[in-house]
Amino acid sequence: DGVFDVSRFVEKPDLTTAQTYLEAGTFYWNTGIFLFRAGAMRDAFAAFAPDIWQATEAAYKAATSDLSGLYMPLELYSAIPSTSIDYAIMERA
Repeated sequence: DGVFDVSRFVEKPDLTTAQTYLEAGTFYWNTGIFLFRAGAMRDAFAAFAPDIWQATEAAYKAATSDLSGLYMPLELYSAIPSTSIDYAIMERA
């Protein structure tokens, strides 16, 4: 059925441990792939990580764009907290 019991979860193993897991061939990896509607993720950031949402919104509103892309001011972009979706949203939702 594709459903397995998990004996334990190892968060970010060091290189030696990760290589041992790969060589054993009996470990599975959480690839951290998420699929979501943009509006749902926007709402989740606003509710569970407002600091990230507000900083991102400020950088976006100050951005300029042309045919090659969107450019956020470096100082505003750098002020956006660097937090994984796992910690910012998934563990709080």
